[in-house]
Amino acid sequence: MQKTTDADAPAGIDTAGADGTERKAAVPARGVARARAVSDRLIGWSTLIAAGMALLQIWTLPVVAPLFSTLPAVRAAVFAPAKMAALVQLTNGPLFACEGILMGVGGFSFLAGITCAGVATMVLGL
Repeated sequence: MQKTTDADAPAGIDTAGADGTERKAAVPARGVARARAVSDRLIGWSTLIAAGMALLQIWTLPVVAPLFSTLPAVRAAVFAPAKMAALVQLTNGPLFACEGILMGVGGFSFLAGITCAGVATMVLGL
């Protein structure tokens, strides 16, 4: 979150120190553009890696699934949850990068909120 306190102050990012005091980190104008470019690149790479891992998980499923059980019913039953786990992997990559970006800019309250929403969704799914 960028904010200027007065006309003479540079744009900055409001952060809180470990002791709870508010601090303002000055960011040059060029730094904001570079930070956005790095964030975009990080999200892009994490999405590509997650997609690759999901495809690898689906492609190796016929080879890996039989290693854990000799029962045909168990081997057949493992395919649906494993495919669902591969689909979840597609969201894990970009979300992991976005959580790191949120930590870097000090968006802890928003991060705590979405974490609580995720936990609530998981508990309701049980």
